[in-house]
Amino acid sequence: MSVFNAKMHQIRMCLLQKGKKHMFRSLKSEAELLLPSTNEVSSGLRDKVLATMNRDEFSILVRNDPLITSYGEKLFQKHGHLTHSYQHISCKMRELARLLQQQESSTLK
Repeated sequence: MSVFNAKMHQIRMCLLQKGKKHMFRSLKSEAELLLPSTNEVSSGLRDKVLATMNRDEFSILVRNDPLITSYGEKLFQKHGHLTHSYQHISCKMRELARLLQQQESSTLK
């Protein structure tokens, strides 16, 4: 790792640890929410849970799988009034996405 890359990594980590988002993070998150989804989700789940998920293969699975999103809807209806439970709902949905991916990869072998 070059000195420049190490310094940039340190700067990014300091910003994230202080609770500040990367300058392009919120714009990218908002833009990805405009992409079409195969199923409908409530605005609360979309804005408070799905918008805060890390952008990776599991978040794509979560957004596009109707069973996972319906499970997330149920959890959001039950616990959505508690702001500290958004992370819990996100984690549970990501766990199901990892399970789905593992199941798909094991059936292909």
